[in-house]
Amino acid sequence: MRSLVRWFVGNPIAANILMLALLLSGMASYGKLKREVFPGTDVNVIQVFMNYPGAAPSEVEQQIVVRIEEAISDVPGIFQIGSESREGVGLVTIEVTEGHDVKEVLTDVKTRVDAIITFPRSSERPIIQQVILRDTLMWFSISGNADMTTLKEIGYQIRDEMPLLEGISEVKVVGMFIDEVAIEISEENLRRFNLTFTDIADAIRKSSINIPAGTVKSPLGNVQIQTREQAYVGDDFANIVVRSLNNGSQLLLQDVATIKDGFAEQDFEFILNNKTALNFEIKISDNPDLINGTINARAYLEEMKKTLPEGLVLKIGYESQSIFDSRFNLLKNNALAGLMLVFIILMLFLRPLLAFWVVVGIATAFLGAIALMRYFDVSLNMNSIFAFLLVLGIVVDDAIIVGESIFRRQSEGVDQKEVAIEGTVSVLMPVLLAVISTIIFFLPILDVPDYVRSSVLPIFLVVFFCLIFSLVESLFILPSHLSHMGPEVPSRIPLLRQLSNVRHMFSNGMENFASNTYRHLLNKALRRPLSAILIFFMMFFASVSLLVSGWVGSSFFPQIPQPYINVNVTFPEGSPYKFTTDLVDHMKVQAEAVKNDPDLLARNEGKPFIFEINTTADANSAGMFVGLTDVEERAISTEEVTEKLRELIGPIPEAKSYSLDFSFGDNSPDIQLDLRLTSNLSDIQREAVADIQNVLSAYDGVINVRSDLDTGRLEVEVSRKTHA
Repeated sequence: MRSLVRWFVGNPIAANILMLALLLSGMASYGKLKREVFPGTDVNVIQVFMNYPGAAPSEVEQQIVVRIEEAISDVPGIFQIGSESREGVGLVTIEVTEGHDVKEVLTDVKTRVDAIITFPRSSERPIIQQVILRDTLMWFSISGNADMTTLKEIGYQIRDEMPLLEGISEVKVVGMFIDEVAIEISEENLRRFNLTFTDIADAIRKSSINIPAGTVKSPLGNVQIQTREQAYVGDDFANIVVRSLNNGSQLLLQDVATIKDGFAEQDFEFILNNKTALNFEIKISDNPDLINGTINARAYLEEMKKTLPEGLVLKIGYESQSIFDSRFNLLKNNALAGLMLVFIILMLFLRPLLAFWVVVGIATAFLGAIALMRYFDVSLNMNSIFAFLLVLGIVVDDAIIVGESIFRRQSEGVDQKEVAIEGTVSVLMPVLLAVISTIIFFLPILDVPDYVRSSVLPIFLVVFFCLIFSLVESLFILPSHLSHMGPEVPSRIPLLRQLSNVRHMFSNGMENFASNTYRHLLNKALRRPLSAILIFFMMFFASVSLLVSGWVGSSFFPQIPQPYINVNVTFPEGSPYKFTTDLVDHMKVQAEAVKNDPDLLARNEGKPFIFEINTTADANSAGMFVGLTDVEERAISTEEVTEKLRELIGPIPEAKSYSLDFSFGDNSPDIQLDLRLTSNLSDIQREAVADIQNVLSAYDGVINVRSDLDTGRLEVEVSRKTHA
């Protein structure tokens, strides 16, 4: 290592070329780095989704869910199987054991489920897929005075066209009703024309169909024969022949039935500004490109605005890039402020030129790390940026230790190159061991479950790259620069001389502190090692006690506020739809009250802090989105708005689940308990759950205790009489 240090000191051009290579490669790679708010998370989960229209949850469990669970229970690689049975829907969730190939398990599950032949006839085909989590790029909505048919046509167009843009993977649309052609036949018409429902159904089934009829060969070529009579709209069904009479006349479907071409009756509505609307959620591509994806989406929406019918308004409610820019600018400003502070502090104790080269060394190490991030598939996200701040102090220490060692020897007037070499070699082992020990400290990050590794791996890689390039810079590049620094000469400029006097004052003060106070304490500690060790352990245990007692909070994933609030409420299965709509109206009124709250507005200097409120009612689920202005534009925090909204909405005790989400990673409860009972009697289960809820609710700080035990719904069972 001494020979390498000596070589770089003797070849300053090589040191400068190495430094410029790191700086330029980092700058070139910075613009090509992928950008995302948080790194993508891979989940080893497979879902089997199956519809059984009209069936009660108990029937779905017996006829669908249990049969799927029995069929796949012994598939290799399955860690855990969970299921959920709701009205008309069965969902089986399969967690794959860590280390197993998810694709292989998915294939085995498909084979087993497809082999089941005992599903009810009226059930639909199962949908089997791996769960893939994609981040949201943006939300936008289209609302105004237009019929649902017009909105649906626009919705389908956007859904089909936007995924073709670079940086966008899919578009989810909320608010579109299902198309339906309803054929209503009265008993009077059936008797009048001597028909039955079966006659009508058979006529539709036989007429509304596309049938390939083979190929006819001719000297001019082959001709494909095809009948295309599939009915799609009401007029197509109206002209279906129900019966052909002997006199040559035909009885059409429109003669015996009322045909309504419209939408299915659904317990669903999406309302924005008291108008029917569609909401669009744009998902980022699997190869995340936040910047280009947002640019392409904005350009498309600007063109779409020009083609919208009069009366329709397209409005963007949320963009991930705005959060990324806000957080990135905050961290960037903190990093620049930290570098400036380091430079100023170093100038108080060391030469300004030495402080300058130390700061340049930090930038070199960081840009060297950025140059490698691209090749290790590390994106620029909140975790990787946090890693840069985390390692900043360590990188500074490496450069300061080497720089101070060389600076101290330069004051002795020895040959500058030899001083640089000896000063570097004398601290080489401490610096090297400090970097190696830090890397070892971060190594356990790699030994985490797969679903967590993708989030924490960028932290380890950034720290590792920065430390390696910090070693390169502080051991090879920095000594080469300092070897040509020369002895300090008093400046001719009065201001610089005054600054030099201030620096000498601080430097002398530090020397006095080290020589007198610190040396005295060090000698005492060396003479009484047991006392020093005891004091250390006392301070250590005091620190641990602060953490254990709760005085210092801890969280695996901190709450990072978002510029919006999502309110989600679910009622038990079978609850009247009026419960949902009444709650939606109540939440909307309370959100407007928060929006117009005089105290909050006064604290925000009279400026609005809520720019959008939309609500969704879907069967037994109610939802509300409250969009907030950018955090830089308001003095009211997201937490304050959330708590005010929670207070006004109230507890909603009859709800099965109730949450107000306002931060990243805030979609799940703080504490989840699994309760297993030996009894299958619903009354005993409900009683046990109620007792546990009452006990937990009595604890201070515990709110919103919910259970996912379904109370069931009112059901009428019809059975055939004997001999009927």
